[in-house]
Amino acid sequence: MYPRVMTAMAISGLLGCGSSSSDGNAGTGGNAGNAGSGTGAMAGSGGNGAAAGSGGSGATGGGGSGTGGSGATGGGGTGGASNIETLADVYEVNQFALGKSDVFFTGPVFNAAADDTGGVFRVAKTGGAPQKLADHKELTVGLGVDDTSVYYITFDYVAASGTARMYKVAHTGGSPIQVDEAKNLSIEGPGAAVLVRGGSAYWYANSGIRKVTGNSGAPFGQGAIALHTADATHLYGAATAGFSPTGVLQRMSLSTGVVEDLATGLRRPTDVALSASTAFWVELGLQNDQKDGALHSVDKAGGASTPVVSPLASSNAIASDGTTLFFTAGSSEIMKLPTTGGTPTPLAKSNVYVEQLEVDTSHVYFRTFNELKRVAK
Repeated sequence: MYPRVMTAMAISGLLGCGSSSSDGNAGTGGNAGNAGSGTGAMAGSGGNGAAAGSGGSGATGGGGSGTGGSGATGGGGTGGASNIETLADVYEVNQFALGKSDVFFTGPVFNAAADDTGGVFRVAKTGGAPQKLADHKELTVGLGVDDTSVYYITFDYVAASGTARMYKVAHTGGSPIQVDEAKNLSIEGPGAAVLVRGGSAYWYANSGIRKVTGNSGAPFGQGAIALHTADATHLYGAATAGFSPTGVLQRMSLSTGVVEDLATGLRRPTDVALSASTAFWVELGLQNDQKDGALHSVDKAGGASTPVVSPLASSNAIASDGTTLFFTAGSSEIMKLPTTGGTPTPLAKSNVYVEQLEVDTSHVYFRTFNELKRVAK
């Protein structure tokens, strides 16, 4: 069953004024009573309770804008910044992946002024002091994990003329092992994603997919896709070329390497997530202000795509636990929506730009420029 379409009026009110307090502060009370004209279509311009912090005591909501009635006393919110936990505050986070009890990430060291080498790190899902697992002078980018190892990519486009290498290192650290290499890459470098499925690691380099099994890699498949996610049988990705409706959602078979187009005409897609039978993606749209973006779905076997949330402003990440979608809106807000459809609801609002979403059984994890954070689902 395809999710229903959100109207422009509904999603504008839902996303337009669901701001919250900064980390640790009580959320602002919600606006009771009917909102007036303007931005208060759903939340009321005077009350920001849609994304108010959990645990914050309710404050008195302001009156709705326009001709709406005055607000009554609001209760404590459930989606503000005060319910966000910071797991690591470092110099920079490039990419991260979830293990069973740890979060693994790539980036520079904590004090770039003292040591400008990059590396791979881990931190407990409950937070604490990060541990450096591997050290590299090159830029460290994408990574993926299995039960025992972390696979990651380094990229040197100056000294090594655009050489990307994949390494693996144990979850507990030790000496990294180089398992693959691709040369003569452009300054844009390799793809950021490493997907580990069925005992092999997959990554994008030199306009193709490479497959690493054991300690060696080789070209794989009959084409190239922009890797975003995977299930047990396929890799999935979406790509586009500039400000044009020419994007395509594709999947590649893990057994044959055959590439299929699932949806075309995408408008600057940014990320892909899956349920058991459906692929979802978010896109920025074609306007410079990114206010004409949307969330769409299509059956994994192909067919007509369906808008799920439209319009959706500045959405660059989406994740799924199989039954619920989590996606960004307005650059810094995280929303949730059942995969079967319904009305999106605010989960959390960061005080800075949110990038990359990953989920486990209890939390949604995300990164900002220099922090790893999580919020309870």
